[in-house]
Amino acid sequence: MEKFNLLIASMLLLVAAGAQAAEAVGKIGYMSGTLVVQREDGTIKVLAPKSEVWAGDMLVTAKDSYAQVQMNDGAKMTLRPHSNLKIEAYRFNKEEPKLDNAIFRLLKGGFRTVTGLIGKRGDPDAYKVRTVSATIGVRGTDFSSRLCATQDCQDDEVERQAAPVNEPLGDAEPQSGAPGLYVTVHDGQVIMAQADRSLSLGSGETGFASATALIRLPAPPAFMNVDMQIDLESGSSGSSSPNPSVNQSGCVVR
Repeated sequence: MEKFNLLIASMLLLVAAGAQAAEAVGKIGYMSGTLVVQREDGTIKVLAPKSEVWAGDMLVTAKDSYAQVQMNDGAKMTLRPHSNLKIEAYRFNKEEPKLDNAIFRLLKGGFRTVTGLIGKRGDPDAYKVRTVSATIGVRGTDFSSRLCATQDCQDDEVERQAAPVNEPLGDAEPQSGAPGLYVTVHDGQVIMAQADRSLSLGSGETGFASATALIRLPAPPAFMNVDMQIDLESGSSGSSSPNPSVNQSGCVVR
């Protein structure tokens, strides 16, 4: 009888663990175009508005496609075309702020986001976006990021291997529009960090990171200005589009 009870308890634990692993950490808001997800088990499916997203998901936007991801802590992220973003880890419980954890990995493309409660309460370092060039940390922020593989971030138009760029070592300014990670802060504070150095950016500032540089730029490059049209809070863009809720790239954000 005791062995039977132990077996039942073990089965219940497995069921509970499975339910927790599959718990949604957010959902898809507005979409324009195609958004595909690859789950941790290898399953691939096309998502639609209100589709759930889980920890471990790899989100992939297609050409000319935008998608808004609404996380459980209130964060909103709008992915731009040709973007690959993985939700590496996510934990949010209103009753346990010290256990907050949100780790994303940007492998391609970019997004604009307004962060939620994670990083504003409990551990200020609980929110991170990892890239090949640097890790992004936030302090209650609205920011845009672009991971550029080609000169002047022509990734959307030309999918090819980036041409070699002669970047200076250290903190000298790189060639204009060089491949790497660009971050523009619209509000709040962002910290870009590499293994041996970090850079703090405030509202209106843009930073650049690559294998050989981590610097503050005097002004955002032109390709970063497109994302400034996206208003994650009001759904308006300030563009000249006939529909005031559509930005210059055709993305509606609600």
